[in-house]
Amino acid sequence: MSHKYFTINERNKLEVLLNENYRIKRIAEILEKDRAAIYREIMRVKGEYCAEKA
Repeated sequence: MSHKYFTINERNKLEVLLNENYRIKRIAEILEKDRAAIYREIMRVKGEYCAEKA
């Protein structure tokens, strides 16, 4: 299974949605990504998620 990278726009949206306390399931629906992909992206950054660090 190949994984597609998140674009900077997707990372920015992810950061905003996380800051607005959206659930991972809902974020995955909005970004049209698998929940596991969202978790992997969040785990790439130590501490609070920041699109610029990712």
